[in-house]
Amino acid sequence: MAKTRSLIGHRVLHDSLWDHRLSVYTIGDPVGKRGGYHESLQAYETPHVPTPYRDLFAMMDFVEPSPRDVFMDLGCGKGRALFAASLYSLERAIGVEKRLDLWSLAQANLMRATGLRSPVEIERGDAVETDLDRGTIFYLYDPFGEAAAEKLFDRLAESLERVPRPARLAYRRPTWARHVSGLELVGDCAPELTIWKSQRED
Repeated sequence: MAKTRSLIGHRVLHDSLWDHRLSVYTIGDPVGKRGGYHESLQAYETPHVPTPYRDLFAMMDFVEPSPRDVFMDLGCGKGRALFAASLYSLERAIGVEKRLDLWSLAQANLMRATGLRSPVEIERGDAVETDLDRGTIFYLYDPFGEAAAEKLFDRLAESLERVPRPARLAYRRPTWARHVSGLELVGDCAPELTIWKSQRED
């Protein structure tokens, strides 16, 4: 137990240092906060828990982005994955967030962010319905229920068939991985962070 607390403490410190370096605040909800029904969204809201920066950097190194890539975070929360990705050379990074409170915080972070190498855009909307044809690297941290996840992965497969392109999917805590289709499983780049890729490669 003491070792677990120590590891969590080191992770939080590391994340806080990166937030400070980028002039943003992306720390998640307090430990122990429970989800509940979100009246404004007419949907169940889960606590906001961002991916550690260390794992995001491992993911980006693993997928080897290029200046032609468009990174899409589907359910971007306060924007941490976008800011981590934008430290690499990309065409742009796009975040989609449905919750007004998180979208507002992500926008505020973007306004004051420093040191980014690639353009970042943050849209308010439903990640399941967004235009996936724009992306080549897709990231999500298990933000959906099963029905929504299945619809998203079906739409992603349709997008890759309609607009064939090299693409990678990074899925944190892949609860609904069985619904991923049209992509080849590559493996884990960090704990609970699984990568798939399209069969088309340049």
